[in-house]
Amino acid sequence: MASGLSNAMIKSKLTSGRYYDKSGTGLHLLVDKRGSKYWVQRYTLNGKRRELGLGSFPNVSLLQAREQALINKRISKEGKDPKSQIKKQKEIPSFREAVDKYLEFKLTEFSNEKHKRQWQSSIKTYAFPIIGNTPVNEITVDHIVQALSAIWADKTETASRLRGRIEHVLSWATVSGYRSGFNPAIWQGNLSELLPSPSSIQDKKHHPALQLVDVQSWWQDLNSRDGVGGMH
Repeated sequence: MASGLSNAMIKSKLTSGRYYDKSGTGLHLLVDKRGSKYWVQRYTLNGKRRELGLGSFPNVSLLQAREQALINKRISKEGKDPKSQIKKQKEIPSFREAVDKYLEFKLTEFSNEKHKRQWQSSIKTYAFPIIGNTPVNEITVDHIVQALSAIWADKTETASRLRGRIEHVLSWATVSGYRSGFNPAIWQGNLSELLPSPSSIQDKKHHPALQLVDVQSWWQDLNSRDGVGGMH
């Protein structure tokens, strides 16, 4: 499916397949059967074709993917493997270290101090004990589920926000060259298959099941209210 990519096209619902960019870097968007979208770059090294994952969309934008693909193309033209060069040039940080690096520039985007504290607190309290010392390129879906499942039912909103924050950190790690391929913290088509949706949990909390022993008193109370005479 050779065609130029645009932000509007990428955001639309696409059938599974490969969608090639016109940048001439071998960049393309891979769409799987679930509709999930991943950046992949094809390049040639010593006469052999190779592929390198550049992260998932929308965590990695079209512009970011193009910039990284251009860098990788230049490296391959020098006879070097972009994947091995990244590993040689950069020591893989732990998740804890990645959070610190990510927040060096990201904290300035937060609207207020309370938001900053909440962001940092949730990561330190619930993510660090599970994946804090794990290299970012070794973090898997199992790690993420372990970090979230302990609070998913009781602190659903916090857990949902935590998932998003972990996803952003790992996306930054991908774009920065510390990891490649699938982001294990994404929700759609991934954690959505392993954890109940936050909305379903909230509905259960807001509408607790009526105990059988309460049915008679509930019905009597309902009938005693104005405007319910037609229910007899």
